[in-house]
Amino acid sequence: MKFFVDTAEIDQIRELNDLGMVDGVTTNPSLIKKSGRDIIEVTKEICAMVSGPVSAEVTSTDADTMIAEGRKLVEIAPNIAVKVPLTWDGLKACKTLSSEGHMVNVTLCFSANQALLAAKAGASFISPFIGRLDDINLDGLELIENIRTIYDNYGFDTEILAASVRTTNHVSECALIGADVVTAPPAVIKSLANHPLTDKGLAAFDKILAQPDVILDDDDVMRALISANDQARGQNVIDLRGLAMQRLEERLDRLEDTHKSVIAAAYDNLAGTNQIHRAVLRMMDAESFDAFLSILNDDVAQILRVDTIRIIFETRAVDTAQAQTLSNLHPMIGVEGPGFVQSYMTQGHGTLSSNVVVRPAPRGASQVYGEQSAPILSEAALHLSLGGTRPSAMAAFGSVDAKQFSPQQATDLLSFFAGVLERVLRRWPL
Repeated sequence: MKFFVDTAEIDQIRELNDLGMVDGVTTNPSLIKKSGRDIIEVTKEICAMVSGPVSAEVTSTDADTMIAEGRKLVEIAPNIAVKVPLTWDGLKACKTLSSEGHMVNVTLCFSANQALLAAKAGASFISPFIGRLDDINLDGLELIENIRTIYDNYGFDTEILAASVRTTNHVSECALIGADVVTAPPAVIKSLANHPLTDKGLAAFDKILAQPDVILDDDDVMRALISANDQARGQNVIDLRGLAMQRLEERLDRLEDTHKSVIAAAYDNLAGTNQIHRAVLRMMDAESFDAFLSILNDDVAQILRVDTIRIIFETRAVDTAQAQTLSNLHPMIGVEGPGFVQSYMTQGHGTLSSNVVVRPAPRGASQVYGEQSAPILSEAALHLSLGGTRPSAMAAFGSVDAKQFSPQQATDLLSFFAGVLERVLRRWPL
């Protein structure tokens, strides 16, 4: 993934460029105005320093004037990319300038439809604004993902230039999704190198250098030194430095393993949170029970990466007609007698201590998943309370991956999802 730096500060660009971190620059009149210098002068200096594209923005809003401005801007340097807004006039300007062989960066993109139009108009870059979408409680990263899918579907050459990037998480998620370019302020790019465990490791080195007694007073290190007969030198001479360094290296290896585990756990937790939030938002779109079941069976199953979802309703007593009516609503619905949910979730062992159970596929799975039970190797079972005097229900998420669900996993996100699912189901009388 390419890094564009979003600034007009020459010194900051030079610092990052000298490290090979700059593949291009995005500027706008506001950024250059902050520097207090002439726009043309600053743009020329940036273009001479950076070999990659340098976005220079037009200031007019009608197509003809934008085209005229763009033609003047490209005269500054061959690596100028003319930045135009994603308006109808901006698309007209993009089409003309790109047809003349100039790079065009279409900015202020907030939807996949806009990105599709820009690509068809010949844009070199499309700039979706992640942070501004997040500001209004929309998912900016989901927009990047949608544009990536569309461009890949139809082979567009337009590069996705993720803009309004404010956090290191924005950068890593864009890289995972497949954005071609991220443009970010210098501070965000520099902060990619930061991690508290790195700082902790460096502090440990500094402490050792400043306080040698840290080693001498450490029982573990001194015990290793005393017992190191195999590293004796001559008459009872021991390589104290070598043994101390070996011991320290072992500790650093353990610290690195911890570091990796913490990062992996943090990423898994973040990814899981995003999945649950997306699934919840999709469920809330349902305007009817049939639509809800369809969304749950298709979109939610795909978002949560499970292979089958079943909703089991208990009846108060054996009522063949009611059971048949519910079962006929959708293949994912099952009906069982009183007490089935607790019996299945506890497997007959005591009372239910949590509203979520994650585990390998248990005894009796065929009664829940029916024809789907053969390949189901792990599951998450969610107890659902539908309120009032209505009997219990259960949502079962089955996976063909034996490691998808296990008793060692945290269940707080699934508990939250179960609570939302309960409230959605209470909308409709069953």
